[in-house]
Amino acid sequence: MRINQLGPHTINRIAAGERPANVVKEIMENSLDADSNHIHITIVAGGLELIKIKDNGHGIHFRAFTFRSIYKDGKLTCKPTPCASNDGTTVIVQNLFPNTVQRRKSFTFPLEEYKRIQECVENYAMHHYQHGFTLKQVKILEHTKEDFSLKLLYSTIATNSSIEKAKSPIFITVVNNRLIGNAQIKKSLKKVYKDIDENYSPSFLYVSLHVRPDKLDANIHPTKIEVK
Repeated sequence: MRINQLGPHTINRIAAGERPANVVKEIMENSLDADSNHIHITIVAGGLELIKIKDNGHGIHFRAFTFRSIYKDGKLTCKPTPCASNDGTTVIVQNLFPNTVQRRKSFTFPLEEYKRIQECVENYAMHHYQHGFTLKQVKILEHTKEDFSLKLLYSTIATNSSIEKAKSPIFITVVNNRLIGNAQIKKSLKKVYKDIDENYSPSFLYVSLHVRPDKLDANIHPTKIEVK
């Protein structure tokens, strides 16, 4: 059987909607570009059922490619409506990947997706330390016995992942106020520490770089997670 290569449109659509965390990242970046200093994120089922992001920015035109991809991969709500609320923008994305059943099935652990979102928000909060970020995960409990529901609720509240020891070094790399994941930069930084002390390995490292826009290509990947 002949194997046909996917077209650019399909490839870009798959890449841009890799995970719920990518959607959160793109919308947060738009909020920051709109001079927001308070961003509230609400997540249901690891972002697969609901992603709601509310900011207090002045509002800007969203990047067409990003939102076209989100629209095709889920139900997107983003329109101006008069209401009793503070200034800002609220974006709601529901039911990600409804038309790609296999893609939807690949996300078997919503908690894992939430942790990816949490990591993304924490990294941006570290870089934009003067801003306020709120991340809330809404858990829908099925109808069950009252005592079991209370135990489940309080055990969830008592859990604090922030005090757990990191299993691997944490590297936060920001280029021109955009969170990126560049393996070459991480490799270079590790080498610097190894040259200083061969036995020392940093558990946390944060680097913020400012590069002339004309010397930077941020369009090598649809999620903007890589730059060149």
